[in-house]
Amino acid sequence: MKTPELPDEDSPDLTDEEIGRAISTVNVDDLTQRITGDLGPGSQLGAHELRRRKPHLYWRARLRTPEGERTLIFLTDWLQGTP
Repeated sequence: MKTPELPDEDSPDLTDEEIGRAISTVNVDDLTQRITGDLGPGSQLGAHELRRRKPHLYWRARLRTPEGERTLIFLTDWLQGTP
């Protein structure tokens, strides 16, 4: 997996509500498994982006489903080498 470019500063568009519902992940396999579990028939992964709220790193993913768009947020501190 290519190492993503990590944001240096806190992301102003990352909300407290998103942080409160962030799904903790431990590695890329865990993240992949959690994403594919939410992708049902006719769904696909759309846009995704890394966001920071120090000291944590988050990955926001938008899923396109037959019912509309859903946004999931994952805690991905492991991307920056911290547990």
